[in-house]
Amino acid sequence: MKNKFAALVITLFVLVLAIDNVTTQCLEGCECNQESTGKTCRPKQGSNVSPAVCLAQYCYHGYC
Repeated sequence: MKNKFAALVITLFVLVLAIDNVTTQCLEGCECNQESTGKTCRPKQGSNVSPAVCLAQYCYHGYC
């Protein structure tokens, strides 16, 4: 019984992480770089945000 409960908790934890990754949006002043393989963010034109800050974020098509 303990093994089933542990497996359920781990599965739910992984599911929450997966959902969080899929719905990540770029920070304010950044936009999704659709040309990048990993769908990283980049600064919007005219934004003062540094590229390093935007690159630290990932986004997915449909959420950017």
